[in-house]
Amino acid sequence: MNIKKILAMAAGLSLCICLASCGDTDSSTRDASSVSDNTTSTQQTDSTTDGGADSAADSKTDAQPEYDPNGDVRLFDNIKSQFAGNYKLTANLSVNGGEAYPVVYEVKGDLRYIGATISGMMSERFLTADGELYNINHATTTYDKYGSDEIGNTIYKSPAYDPLFVATGAFEKAEVADGVISETYKLEFDTIEGTITYGFDSTTHELKSVKIDSDDMDNESVTDIVLTAADDSDFEMPDISGYTRNN
Repeated sequence: MNIKKILAMAAGLSLCICLASCGDTDSSTRDASSVSDNTTSTQQTDSTTDGGADSAADSKTDAQPEYDPNGDVRLFDNIKSQFAGNYKLTANLSVNGGEAYPVVYEVKGDLRYIGATISGMMSERFLTADGELYNINHATTTYDKYGSDEIGNTIYKSPAYDPLFVATGAFEKAEVADGVISETYKLEFDTIEGTITYGFDSTTHELKSVKIDSDDMDNESVTDIVLTAADDSDFEMPDISGYTRNN
């Protein structure tokens, strides 16, 4: 598939989310608040504890060895060994500096899932085992569908569908500032140039943010990250038998 069409389809998620925020209906085949609820509950867990003493003890337990930005150990390698090819990333996404909204990315083998919610309106994207791509807008009860022959293999290499690992190239630099360890890598996606920067908590070494910078595609900033293994049930297609196909 032409790289420009891939990027247009990736940008389509942002477009369908904007349409969802303007919709007049809150009907959905899924719980439209599920993405935002998951993100909020995780943030509350991070900031709320049953007692100050327990919190202090947990902090000491979670502390990791001091990070050397000039050393050979990279925190990206740790998360890659745990989650590459099988992860669920719940976070907030900002595109080109715009307002952040709750989002979920999931990868398991060749399966891909993206879900986003604005004002209770959900949009979802599925890349199925048959290689078909569905872009579903629940607010407008419409969807787009692309066959495997249209998609080809390029989409599997796109950071728009796997923002953590698939387009990460050579290591460029690392630094520690304001409680954040930043590791920057070259962006490798077709002819597109840019960087991917991972932000880790300097105490716990947990992944907190991912930022994609490029002059050739949308810049994305993913924050408030919760990273777990993929959930098989999230890849199950919703009932869209009553939806209108746009393409």
